[in-house]
Amino acid sequence: MHSEAAKQAAVAALAEYEQFGCPGVPTWVVEGERFWGKDRVDWVTEKVKQLCNML
Repeated sequence: MHSEAAKQAAVAALAEYEQFGCPGVPTWVVEGERFWGKDRVDWVTEKVKQLCNML
């Protein structure tokens, strides 16, 4: 966690978080759709299942 690579990964993750305009934690972005908050885990799960069924 003190390595330069870890610092760069944290900076990149925060930049991506800002880019997507994430309103809270946790936030997931699936196919451009944002889901945030622990009460949205079921919605994320359903979205991913739908995407997997499309393959």
